[in-house]
Amino acid sequence: MRLSRTGAFNSVSNMKLVFVFVAVFWTLLLVVLAFLSYHDTCSSAHLAQHAIVMAIGLVSIYISYRYASRSASLGRLIEDELEYAESNLARAELIAGFGNWEFDLDQGVVDASMGARTIYGLIEGPITIEQARQIPLPEYRALLDEAFQNLIRDNIPYDMEFKIRRPNDGAIRDIHSVASYNSSNNRLFAVIHDIT
Repeated sequence: MRLSRTGAFNSVSNMKLVFVFVAVFWTLLLVVLAFLSYHDTCSSAHLAQHAIVMAIGLVSIYISYRYASRSASLGRLIEDELEYAESNLARAELIAGFGNWEFDLDQGVVDASMGARTIYGLIEGPITIEQARQIPLPEYRALLDEAFQNLIRDNIPYDMEFKIRRPNDGAIRDIHSVASYNSSNNRLFAVIHDIT
């Protein structure tokens, strides 16, 4: 999965923690009040006050539980929608012969969509930038390196056509690639299209 779900999981976990905190707080309060009412002289007004506080505590616990349950359901719904959207994007890329990937220039790794992995024949495992650089045919390497450097150094648009040899089946494919560079995080984002 390429989409981050930590925000959804954190909010669900936070709601559960709120529920636990409220439940523990009211339970302790009720125990203290019960202890105090046992040792006090109990008038009917005093008992009514304790009953009201206990009722408020129980209602608060119930509301906290319902809120936490609803938040957990919402978190699961969001997760399901993200999975559905990602699945549709992957299918659309495969049908159209497109893919996208992001090069993390600091770490030397590539985060590739299934479409990009399929086009480049790199279906399994992590991809390094060095692996991706070896797939274009050697006669294109100098031209691609120059365009890459021009994009990073001078912000000259990267819009290239070249041939690759896929490592998984040896097929030669014609590729059109367009890329942009984000200097704030030192990442290059590229869209590739199999135009064979």
